[in-house]
Amino acid sequence: MEKEQEKELYSFEVKINKDVEETTVQVDEATKDETKITKKVRKEVPVRVVLKRPTRRQVEKAELVYTVKLSELMKLGVLTRAMVTKKYADTGGVLTEQEAQYLTSRYKRLAEIQRDFVNLSIKADNLSESQKTQLSEVTDEINTIRREIATTESNYSFIFQHTSDMKAANHVILYYTLMLAYTEEQKGDDAPTWTALYKGDTFEEKMEDFYKKEEDPDSFYLQVKQKLAYFVSFWYNGAIASKEDFKKLEEDIDKGKI
Repeated sequence: MEKEQEKELYSFEVKINKDVEETTVQVDEATKDETKITKKVRKEVPVRVVLKRPTRRQVEKAELVYTVKLSELMKLGVLTRAMVTKKYADTGGVLTEQEAQYLTSRYKRLAEIQRDFVNLSIKADNLSESQKTQLSEVTDEINTIRREIATTESNYSFIFQHTSDMKAANHVILYYTLMLAYTEEQKGDDAPTWTALYKGDTFEEKMEDFYKKEEDPDSFYLQVKQKLAYFVSFWYNGAIASKEDFKKLEEDIDKGKI
């Protein structure tokens, strides 16, 4: 059976106050009889939160989620980044024709290699040397393209904030967050078990639980939601791949650098 650690993208701990059973032993001085007394006490305990490595089926589902969401938004009249770019170039707006062509080519290439990144990163701990090299090269290219796009878009960020493909990508990030987030429980000497953070078997069912948690969040949920959002977003966008990358990102989050 595959070890649980090999199924992880990353895991981290948060502390919560919880009622736990604590057993003490009292000894009768006269008879030397022992009496076990169990009572519930309020203690700060660590909870391990796991971001599970997606399965091939989940990756394929995520691609479908993106396509469906993009189609829905476009039917509502929300333009893609490429369409916005072309529109402003054709009408002599803020973008030049050269900038528009450049951004369009960068968007296309980014979409191509982002699929390569996801397919490689889901098996990052079991890659051959050539695949590790490929993953490194893909990650470097993604970061380079994103910097190039950001440099060109920065002067016109107001026109790219609400495009359909950006909204669809955010929907996929939410999909991965809901499907991959688990908490780990250790009961006695048994092997630890994973429990889905969001209830439900399907994305739609988990969405319902997500809305409930957002409307009435507890202290535990408030601690984990931000980190999960950062981890999934950075991973999906190709900024991090290894556990070392995740750990560095977590350190930056904890220090308030992000």
